[in-house]
Amino acid sequence: MKIVNLNQYEEILAVFESSFPIAILEFSSVYGLISPNSIIGAESIDFVKKRLPNKVYGSLFTNDLSLNGLIENNYIKLINDLTKENKKFFVRLPIQSPIKIDKIVSMDQSHQTLLEHPKITSAFEQILIKYKTRNTKSDFFEKNYQSPIISSLNISGAQTGAITNDSEALDFGVKQGIPLFIKTGLLTPPYGSYPIYSVNFKTHRFSCHRNGPNSQDIDQLLSSRLAHSK
Repeated sequence: MKIVNLNQYEEILAVFESSFPIAILEFSSVYGLISPNSIIGAESIDFVKKRLPNKVYGSLFTNDLSLNGLIENNYIKLINDLTKENKKFFVRLPIQSPIKIDKIVSMDQSHQTLLEHPKITSAFEQILIKYKTRNTKSDFFEKNYQSPIISSLNISGAQTGAITNDSEALDFGVKQGIPLFIKTGLLTPPYGSYPIYSVNFKTHRFSCHRNGPNSQDIDQLLSSRLAHSK
């Protein structure tokens, strides 16, 4: 397993364009898996995790312009506002564009994306620009949305929880034959899996589907944003 830094775009891109396009990524709260937003990317995570059925993959949010038209403009504005606050959490987005394949990266006409540290977001934006020059169509959406898909670093259904220890992450990667480990230096407390939220602009309310680091701060932030959107 090769260890690279976040700015080694060509090494990351080479793995993303390989026959086993998967890497371990040091997120800011936990270690996770990252792959291209494609059928082979999803199959690679499935293989490593021994994925249980009826599990759906979210993406890492990047400023992929193809998000325009995939979701409603008010959700795009909300995400752009939230990224400025540097909070890390998943947000579920209702999709208004046709879906080619359901129940891999979307379910019930929605898709969830992770708002992360700007250094991670920025790096994968640059990688995605190069990736999309040779991969011009999404496997899943009519819109060419290809921000990388992500998942927790564990065997699906395991009770051990999220991996937040460097040596455990490396050990997992070696045992599962993962080709790449992307170090960011951004992993800091509080550790744990990210909270998951959805937002309803018709009712101006939000729902928390899973608590996680800084959930209380995110609750307050969403309450404030939705109050201003009325």
